[in-house]
Amino acid sequence: MINNIFINTCYKLAISTFLKIICTRINIKSLNIFVSKSSNGKIEEFFLEANNLIYRNLYITSLIIKSLDFNLKINYKNYPIFSDDLFINVFLKINNEDLGNMFFAKKLQSLRIKIQDVFTEGYEVSDINIRDQFINLKYLKENIKFEKNISFYKKNNYIFLENEINKEKFSIPFEEKIKFKKLYIKNHLLDIELTSKVKFEN
Repeated sequence: MINNIFINTCYKLAISTFLKIICTRINIKSLNIFVSKSSNGKIEEFFLEANNLIYRNLYITSLIIKSLDFNLKINYKNYPIFSDDLFINVFLKINNEDLGNMFFAKKLQSLRIKIQDVFTEGYEVSDINIRDQFINLKYLKENIKFEKNISFYKKNNYIFLENEINKEKFSIPFEEKIKFKKLYIKNHLLDIELTSKVKFEN
């Protein structure tokens, strides 16, 4: 019993340290790991709840990750932690502030310009927010204020943005390993549910 508690603690420490390294910012609220008693390195159940995080220019308000039955190795070759059979269920929420931080991030400038070319005639978006069931874009054209309501939906490995009036579309591709299950707006938050195989990189 004591040995199992010790192993759980070691895994929790390794994973929390790893998350703080790969994320620019993260607040871990809960991290639960249950290691199999019969198999060394086998994780029976994994649960992570975090908020206020930044990962690779993604600003995420709140995040829950769940997984079952996978192998996990610590300090494996050049990896601080490693697994070759880890599949995760992800539930994340994005609020207005985090949506704006992503949209106006310098590293996502090329994506922002493409979206502006499709939806605002190339004029710079001055504000972006979640309104009702839409993403609302505000911009100036010849000193006149305009707004566009943009809906969004998933199809295969793409997220589509669509102008509600003229039905112009813009698609954002994602890796095949990412499978979107749900994508909707609730309580002024973008709610996204997906599954993915995790690939560890040095």
